[in-house]
Amino acid sequence: LGSKLSADAKKKAEDAVEDAIKWLDRTTTADKDEYEQKQKDLEQVCMPIMGKLYSNSASDFPGAAPSGAKGSTSATGRGPVVEEVD
Repeated sequence: LGSKLSADAKKKAEDAVEDAIKWLDRTTTADKDEYEQKQKDLEQVCMPIMGKLYSNSASDFPGAAPSGAKGSTSATGRGPVVEEVD
């Protein structure tokens, strides 16, 4: 999947992850809120990149449901939906 990323996107994600790891290594007294904020900061950078990566890669898997296909996720977007069958 890494070959599907542009060099720019890959560098941006790698830099964000590296910065987060360095912060974790040197931060020993942070409280929960600080850790959660750092996680949100990292997600802001990486989630759009990962979203593009996976939306582009779906076409590489024959038979895979297209994104947004009925039943692929719940109305809240949290995962698969189980429909009752009689």
